[in-house]
Amino acid sequence: MSVVGLAIIVVSTVISISVVGDVSGRIAIIVVSTVISISVVGDVQCISVVGDVSGRIAIIVVSTVISISVVGDVSGRIAIIVVSTVISISVVGDVSGRIAIIVVSTVISISVVGDVSGRIAIIVVSTVISISVVGDVSGRIAIIVVSIVISISVVGDVSGRIAIIVVSIVISISVVGDVSGRIAIIVVSTVISISVVGDVSGRIAIIVVSIVISISVVGDVSGRIAIIVVSTVISISVVGDVSGRIAIIVVSIVISISVVGDVSGRIAIIVVSTVISISVVGDVSGRIAIIVVSIVISISVVGDVSGRIAIIVVSIVISISVVGDVSGRIAIIVVSIVISISVVGDVSGRIAIIVVSTVISISVVGDVSGRIAIIVVSIVISISVVGDVSGRIAIIVVSTVISISVVGDVSGRIAIIVVSIVISISVVGDVSGRIAIIVVSIVISISVVGDVSGRIAIIVVSIVISISVVGDVSGRIAIIVVSIVISISVVGDVSGRIAIIVVSIVISISVVGDVSGRIAIIVDDMIDDVVSFVKIAEVLKERGAYKVFVMATHGLLSSDAPRLIEESCIDEVVVTNTVPHEIQKMQCHKIKTVDISVMLSEAIRRIHNNESMSYLFRNIALED
Repeated sequence: MSVVGLAIIVVSTVISISVVGDVSGRIAIIVVSTVISISVVGDVQCISVVGDVSGRIAIIVVSTVISISVVGDVSGRIAIIVVSTVISISVVGDVSGRIAIIVVSTVISISVVGDVSGRIAIIVVSTVISISVVGDVSGRIAIIVVSIVISISVVGDVSGRIAIIVVSIVISISVVGDVSGRIAIIVVSTVISISVVGDVSGRIAIIVVSIVISISVVGDVSGRIAIIVVSTVISISVVGDVSGRIAIIVVSIVISISVVGDVSGRIAIIVVSTVISISVVGDVSGRIAIIVVSIVISISVVGDVSGRIAIIVVSIVISISVVGDVSGRIAIIVVSIVISISVVGDVSGRIAIIVVSTVISISVVGDVSGRIAIIVVSIVISISVVGDVSGRIAIIVVSTVISISVVGDVSGRIAIIVVSIVISISVVGDVSGRIAIIVVSIVISISVVGDVSGRIAIIVVSIVISISVVGDVSGRIAIIVVSIVISISVVGDVSGRIAIIVVSIVISISVVGDVSGRIAIIVDDMIDDVVSFVKIAEVLKERGAYKVFVMATHGLLSSDAPRLIEESCIDEVVVTNTVPHEIQKMQCHKIKTVDISVMLSEAIRRIHNNESMSYLFRNIALED
């Protein structure tokens, strides 16, 4: 519609209640209530206008319908249907400028069919739709849509079995700001489905299908467009003999697409898709199979396609499968996947990316009274890129895997395996200059196999990889890779013998860059076990390094460290005298000591007299 000065609100509510059963003889009651309210505000010929047509218009429309039907013998059987609908539309302001619209629609349907002393069926449906548009249509618009649907169905004998289905849907869409500029959109969709099905007298087949489609186009089609599409499908099917086999399928699909802004420039898209499938097939007294699958996909693109883009993708999959005899065997599998991708900033400059993926799998297979097998797998991947692509980049990757497996008889043998992997990559600095990369990978595996009262076997594996690249890419590059593997195995009877074996310590070093003819300096805060320093020096010498120096603040140099340094290709080790090492220097002539006692005493004196400490650093360059 292109008619200028028209505001159109369409509210359509369809409630279908079908109650079929035996009250005293045979009564079939079908109640269908349809309320369609179309309000056109702006055209004097269509609706009641109170106020000054040339300027301000205030319109209030209130429609109330109450229908009460009592059928049957009050002393015995009663059937009551109450339908109450209230629609209130209030438009206050200047149609050419500011408009305030409030729409409230409430539908309450209560149906009581059967013998009050025996069987009761109650259906309550309450729907509230509130749309508020406040501001100047040409500029600022604030839209709030709240839709609440509550359906409670109680069917069966109150004294015995009851079947209750509760479905609650809340959709809140808020658009605040100037359509030509800034827009904030919030979409909240909540679906709660509770199904309790019992035996009424025999067989019951209930199918409830609710479809809501809401399309809202606000603005100039040639420029600005705001489209909101909400589609909800709820299907509940209960077919079979309640006393025996039951098959329940619940499918809920919510699709919300919101495009707000100028198609040629700014676009905001939100897509939310939710699928919930619950299938219960089998004999309640025996075998039950339940599968729950929930998928949520949310894609949000906000900003100018040519410049700034913000993308958020969230995908959640939950699968629960229970197969077997409740009294005996149970198999449960839970899989949860969360993927979140966020790109914020100017594509030509700064980009921030966060990826989080979580997988949780729990599997319990076996007889609860005997054997249990549990597997838990959790994977978290987080990638964060923050900074200017042309300059500084910071990347952090964290991956965690936890696997716990318990197999065997709880009263006897237990096997536990725990695997944890953490990978952290951090790149901080200017790509054209200095780069620092740290990679840490930790794997912990604990396996306990045997009889708890007797033998225990424990294996711990820890892997740490640290990569540090510091220097100017155009000139010097120093890369140190340290990989440590520690395996501890304890096998035997805890009450008697214990054997501890450290299987292997592996150090792997890789140097990338040209060090031939250059002096290589290895810097650390402390030097104690010199094995890694010796290995690094050997690799640097093999790559053509002229000399290799090791510089550390604290020189512990315990055990046979002096001998290893003396026999190695390290040219010199420079340490301070924070730790006494005169004996070590007697064993190795390569160890040189820098006396810092004068500096420390001067620092203590200046601190005691409240004097400046900057004098101590007068000969140190600012970049150092």
